[in-house]
Amino acid sequence: AWMNRLKLKDIEKKNLNAGKTYDWYDAAMRQGFRQNYDVNLKSGAGLLKYYWSNGYTSNKNYILGDDYKIFRSRLNAEAIVTDFLKFGLNAQFSNKDQSNVALILNDITDQSPYGQPFDDAGILKWYPHDDSVIPNPFINYYNYDKFNKTQNLFATMYGEITFPMGFSFKSSFINRYDWNKNFSYDPSTTPSGNKTKGFAQRVNSSLYEWQLDNV
Repeated sequence: AWMNRLKLKDIEKKNLNAGKTYDWYDAAMRQGFRQNYDVNLKSGAGLLKYYWSNGYTSNKNYILGDDYKIFRSRLNAEAIVTDFLKFGLNAQFSNKDQSNVALILNDITDQSPYGQPFDDAGILKWYPHDDSVIPNPFINYYNYDKFNKTQNLFATMYGEITFPMGFSFKSSFINRYDWNKNFSYDPSTTPSGNKTKGFAQRVNSSLYEWQLDNV
């Protein structure tokens, strides 16, 4: 009777009587791991000066599925043509991978230790308490398919002329490019995807901006 007063579901009563619990936090958490790699090249001698840096970061958060990857590259170069003329380039590029499907921490805190994410046959359940109210926080992690990558390129090309008496003229051409591919698939094996018998989406976007400065 006291189980009914606590409004326990049948699956919770069954697991409670069997002394069976599920540690949601232990299943949803992991040891975070971050990797950083950097390579730099530099030359300041002669008529050509440059600095080139490259970096890669891979980050795995402590929450399952919360992953992030990015590659970055930067190039600064300047060529002295004559005593009064020089050209240069400042460019930055990045490639970000945000294709992760992370668990939502609040969905973990809503779970009962007497619920269960898998049925007795080992199949992932939609609702751990069989109540169609609190969804299984692992549903999207195991079923949802996502591809989301973004590339950015920002570059400035310039030329500068130096005149007598300390005067100079500098012209800069500034470019910005953005590309994004965001693909996703919500299969019929999830509660939301089941409503549409599976749903797929492909979004391609790009952006180009330019600016000319004369100083």
